[in-house]
Amino acid sequence: MEQLSSDGNLKVVVPGDYIDEGQGLTAGHGTFESKEEEEEDSKIYASVAGVVHYINKYVCVKPLRQAYKPDIGDVIVGRIVQVQGKSWSVDIGAYQHAVLNLTNINLPGGEQRRRNEDDQLNMRQFFREGDMISAEVQNVGTHDGRITLQTRNLKYGRLSGGFLTQIDSNYVRRSKVHIHDMGEASGCQGLSMILGVNGYVWIHQKGSEPSISPEAREKMSLLRNCVVSLEKAHIPIFKDTILKCLESASSLKAKDVIRNGERVTKEARKLVEKEVSMHMPQANMLSIGMLMGQQSEFIMNH
Repeated sequence: MEQLSSDGNLKVVVPGDYIDEGQGLTAGHGTFESKEEEEEDSKIYASVAGVVHYINKYVCVKPLRQAYKPDIGDVIVGRIVQVQGKSWSVDIGAYQHAVLNLTNINLPGGEQRRRNEDDQLNMRQFFREGDMISAEVQNVGTHDGRITLQTRNLKYGRLSGGFLTQIDSNYVRRSKVHIHDMGEASGCQGLSMILGVNGYVWIHQKGSEPSISPEAREKMSLLRNCVVSLEKAHIPIFKDTILKCLESASSLKAKDVIRNGERVTKEARKLVEKEVSMHMPQANMLSIGMLMGQQSEFIMNH
């Protein structure tokens, strides 16, 4: 059974903080054991800043902030950095570049057939260096951590007609849907957004219009600045908080959104605080303010 601490309360530590006596406990990730000469039992200390978790007799510290760690099924946005023999190397902001194999892409027109030598020789006709793509994490190697992507679904592939915004992936909440068409209620109708779990956000105009009108550019900038404002306010980023932010920023120009960040994110903050208050014990309510400023696994993924 997993719990936040031995007494059920939230415990946040920084490197070097004492956690617990080592007797009967196993020091896990984010911890280390130390034993003084005159002491019989070792003690467990934190090696990273984070929240203490106990899983039976196993104690670990889950970092408040860490680099993007991919999971199978994650929707991501990435940049092609290298074309190799039968694959592409993709920068997704993780601990290593991901791999997109030729066999894992969707052929033009959705054609279903085996890839041949002609496909291998013409790989740059599918994706070339510098292309932005959307994809899904297909597998993460158990031993070497190798990240494999796939774009077989028609909703994935090369991206165009928009721009990339990078945010801290710790603020992106994993959801069932990460590709959002912005409706009329959002004030950004005609736009679509891919909220990559890896913190890469692609905002673009729907349709096949070759040029982007000044009005569309203003809407795209407004949407981008709302996402950035949520990150700066340490608020989890998902569709509902983005819509709340857009609603609050409806009377502002895009260039004024970030400087009015506290105002435009007020309703989004209330939404998340309401979620937290429904799931956390009353004894831990005093910790909500801190959790809003330092990423909580519960807030991000529920």
